[in-house]
Amino acid sequence: VRRGHYELAIDLDLNHRISAAFTELALAI
Repeated sequence: VRRGHYELAIDLDLNHRISAAFTELALAI
């Protein structure tokens, strides 16, 4: 369970980074 939670946190962080990058790209256009 602990390992699964850790992996989930990694996925959430990755999704946040992608969202932030996409937002910056949209603002740059």
